[in-house]
Amino acid sequence: MSSPRPDTTTAAPNDASSDAVNDAVQRIVAGRARWATVDGASRAALLDACREAYFAAAPAMVAVALTQKGLADDAPEAGEEWAFVTGTLKLFRVYADVLRQNTSQGRPPVTGPWTTRADGQVVVQVAPADLTERLSMAGGTGCVWLEPGVTMGEARAAQGAAWKKTTTAATTTTAAATTPAPVVALLGAGNVAMLVPGDVLHAIFLAGQVVVLKLNPVNAGLLPMWQQTFAPLVNAGCLAIITGDASVGARLCTHPDVDAVHMTGSHHTHDAVVFGPGPAGAAARAAGHVVNPRSITAELGNITPVIVVPGPWTARELRYHAIQLGSQHGLNAAFNCLTPRLIVQSARWPQRQAFLDELRRFFAALPPRRAYYPGAAARHARFCAAHPNAERFGTPGPDALPWTLITGLPTDGDATADGAHEPCFTEESFCAVLAEATIDGVDVNDIGAFLRRAVDFLNTRVWGNLTVTLLVHPATMRDPAGAAAVDTAIADLRYGNVCVNTWGSFAYVVPSLPWGAFPGNPVDDIQSGTGFVHNVLALPRPQKSVLRAPFTVGPTPPLNLLWPKTARVLREVASLEHRASVGGVARVVGALLGR
Repeated sequence: MSSPRPDTTTAAPNDASSDAVNDAVQRIVAGRARWATVDGASRAALLDACREAYFAAAPAMVAVALTQKGLADDAPEAGEEWAFVTGTLKLFRVYADVLRQNTSQGRPPVTGPWTTRADGQVVVQVAPADLTERLSMAGGTGCVWLEPGVTMGEARAAQGAAWKKTTTAATTTTAAATTPAPVVALLGAGNVAMLVPGDVLHAIFLAGQVVVLKLNPVNAGLLPMWQQTFAPLVNAGCLAIITGDASVGARLCTHPDVDAVHMTGSHHTHDAVVFGPGPAGAAARAAGHVVNPRSITAELGNITPVIVVPGPWTARELRYHAIQLGSQHGLNAAFNCLTPRLIVQSARWPQRQAFLDELRRFFAALPPRRAYYPGAAARHARFCAAHPNAERFGTPGPDALPWTLITGLPTDGDATADGAHEPCFTEESFCAVLAEATIDGVDVNDIGAFLRRAVDFLNTRVWGNLTVTLLVHPATMRDPAGAAAVDTAIADLRYGNVCVNTWGSFAYVVPSLPWGAFPGNPVDDIQSGTGFVHNVLALPRPQKSVLRAPFTVGPTPPLNLLWPKTARVLREVASLEHRASVGGVARVVGALLGR
């Protein structure tokens, strides 16, 4: 099974020659001894400076993104850019806070409980960690499940160990040179700007690496703003930034002084880095012959599924979750690795059609978005060709795609007319296509049986293992059997991030939660990748993150792309994250009330 998302690093002109790649690597090689002498408090101060520079650059970054996406600055969808700004500001703040905690306490504190499940698996609650998270999570919680076999004693002893090297500077350049930081080639994401600082901060401050960042050509227009943002780290000797096409990335990933590679993008790019490009690379992959011996980590694609657990949903709740799910799909024009792409429902749930009808109403009201990401139109056409009865919503312009809904796919066999494999189960469309699959033959009141079938279907037949959502009614959770079935499903789902009543985007902006694919993907079938980023509390050997949220929060979901106030409210939220104040709270409230 695979994702068709292309290697988009071939999509833009190259402004970095072979000499430029070598120059960037050599600057980092020369600078890492200087970086090793910078202590934790000084590193935190550098992050503060980056945060201020980023906030100053944010309006220009938002403007570039809105132009690329064809959005007006007051359109509801423009709010997504300010949400990315808020999340990035939070990343800088939390990393700096953790560095200071290490300086004063020796390790970042875990404020939530440590527990052991009946099977011995250790679970650590890491969120909410502060007042901001308590307010934004509205009663939700975030936990890290460690790999089976990690004992409570081992976990507590190892927690925070990754930070030790950042809290005490080497006293001399000679001492620093004895253990030079590894040089990592970081291939930045092309779809969401926020992913770039997430990867950079993890590599430098948690993985203990120095970084040569190659921006994806889709986001090459943001180069001046990233240079402004990261100038403190560039000047400190731990970061260099270049742009260019796939040939530049290939030279960087095979440079003799590069020790490791991390990427956010397509599994095609991963395979080209690991096995080589073209037919020779395909042959090497088939033979299991790795041609790039470096340590390689990656966060790749996913067919993000949403399991709708049957329950006594009201008409208001159906509408609420249709708006929430539709907005999650529509965010960034469906160009996210965590975009919901597959709904799993019980064929016998009496409210199944009512839920689909609410989704139809949402998409009919949501203007089609510019398909700015390369290859989207061809991928959309291929999915529609496999499903001629797919429903299309809206009247798109020449550079946009209609929201597209494919329903009623059986989970017990292929669903295409010609008997070919079902692309909605095996390929990440990376465009505006949302499918629904149904589970039949199970009593709708037997939640345990439904979830066992759904989990087995996702684990064995659906491509990717990055993030998954379960929508569970409170009445189901109040029933002991229903609650136990949900708990078992969370344990059995082989995804790196499991969300209940929310989705992976909210987990990504909680830096204490590890973000990455479920561990164990083989290199020749990498699926959603290998390795985690974030995990700022440095918990050892994470297996998955579990984020739980209330079933509903107020009259409208936290993300509603049809809400006219979205852009203004989220712009004020970003300002509040930058500088908390009573006045900032008042401006958020004023935006909410339309003042």
